[in-house]
Amino acid sequence: MLIGKYIPNLIAKPFDTSRDYTQIIYDQTSSPKLGKVLSNWDKENWGSSDNRQQLAYIILVELLAYQFASPVRWIQTQDLLFMHYNFNRLIEIGPSPTLTGMAMRTLKSKYERIDGSLSKIRAILCHSKNGKEIYYQYEDAVEAPIVDDSPDVSIAPAHVPVATLIPPSATSGPAVSIEDVSIPAIDILLVIIAQKLKKKVDEIPISKTIKDLVGGKSTMQNEILGDLQQEFASAPEKAEELPLEELGSALGSGFSGSLGKYSTGLVSRLVGGKMPGGFNASAIKAYLAKRWGLGSLRSDAVLLLATTVEPPKRLASEAEAKSWLDNVVSIYSQRAGIQLSSGGPAGTSGSGSSGGVINSEEFLQFQTDQNKFAAQQIEVYMRYLGRDSRAGELAFDKERSNNLALQARLDSITREHGDAYLDGIQPRFDPLKARHFDSSWNWARQDALLMYYDIIHGNLKTIDREITARCIAILNRADPDLLRYMQYHIDRCDPSKGETYKLAKEFGRELIKNTQEVIGNPPMYKDGKFQIELFFIFVHVSLQ
Repeated sequence: MLIGKYIPNLIAKPFDTSRDYTQIIYDQTSSPKLGKVLSNWDKENWGSSDNRQQLAYIILVELLAYQFASPVRWIQTQDLLFMHYNFNRLIEIGPSPTLTGMAMRTLKSKYERIDGSLSKIRAILCHSKNGKEIYYQYEDAVEAPIVDDSPDVSIAPAHVPVATLIPPSATSGPAVSIEDVSIPAIDILLVIIAQKLKKKVDEIPISKTIKDLVGGKSTMQNEILGDLQQEFASAPEKAEELPLEELGSALGSGFSGSLGKYSTGLVSRLVGGKMPGGFNASAIKAYLAKRWGLGSLRSDAVLLLATTVEPPKRLASEAEAKSWLDNVVSIYSQRAGIQLSSGGPAGTSGSGSSGGVINSEEFLQFQTDQNKFAAQQIEVYMRYLGRDSRAGELAFDKERSNNLALQARLDSITREHGDAYLDGIQPRFDPLKARHFDSSWNWARQDALLMYYDIIHGNLKTIDREITARCIAILNRADPDLLRYMQYHIDRCDPSKGETYKLAKEFGRELIKNTQEVIGNPPMYKDGKFQIELFFIFVHVSLQ
């Protein structure tokens, strides 16, 4: 039953009862039991079918026993599963998706592209988390209920507790501010534990200890204690054995009442990963202050509680994010035991002064007419100026089509070559790393090197005023370092490569000779018009 179907993590090879397989395990573990089996293999006839079941039992027990004391080979085991067995569904049987997470990372890093080219889809599931998917217990789609258009003010939304949230009136202004209080340490403690256990805060009983809640998982217990050390200045000894209520009181001594390092990271991850673009922490706090009258500390408490009820994916719009925040505020108000009144639309007065009342439909119609009239006036002025009022929209549409076309081309390149290709061909030039030389000794080296390569490439073929002036300019700025610099290049010039290399070596030697003579002398001026005098003695009249 196990042969070919069980992969021991100890050796990462499919189970077998052969002598070679037993030898591999013995080489890895030096097991006395397997050593005895191997030494008496022929004598006790372990290779026969009669002893096969007993041998399989011995090998299995040794594999499991030594797996506890040896490093496992999960990477090689995964490679066997992905390539040799080529599975479609991988199911982890266990209390939490530990190996599933590693398998997902392996799939994305090593096998996702191969599977994509073969149109292969793999499912990686955990028994404790994906029971319905494993047993194919899919529910039929529920038809949308018929919504009655007639207003019924007696029915409140299911997610808004009527006793806690007071709906805004037609003339309400900004929400009434309530007292801004610090965050209790017990609230932060419950959120940290709820985050680790993947539960809601209400599901964490404060009468239990951390040790009871983790169910014997020492790794998770140590992670929670480490997070508490990171969040609070100090934690009591044996904190895992204290009831949460008592532990919260102990952590509250000397606590500032604001979010610490770990809880701030949780909130930042929520805002960055689940909120729509532009709706950052500042915008969220401004909305909570205007809509519900919450101060900075209470807003932090709402965001901290929100980390335990995160939406499954990034919210698409700001309106959707605000609706989700309203639900979190209702949960917070229930836990905090406070009543919140919602603020009305921006621009309404909250002073309660009496005035004329207009029907909302009439007001919207009036506003529409005003906007239409303003648009007509703008159109008249645009025609008078000889401009097209749609020029901006047309330019935007054209630019958008260009962007879509460019994006489609980039996507096709990415699909064909992958991200590694695009990343590999990006330019490396950085203007901040450009070197600028502004000293004479550096320019002298550059001029000498340019003249050296001009000769090699055949750009300087005759001796004229230009090359004379260039040589004099180099000699007037010569120093011992320049002499060593030129000597280095001339020594490595191979005249066998061609005539230009030969001439460059001869020219360089003469230039080095004249440089040795002028070092230490002050610069001098020579007029090349009337006296074309070089400091070199050439065998040839020209460089050719």
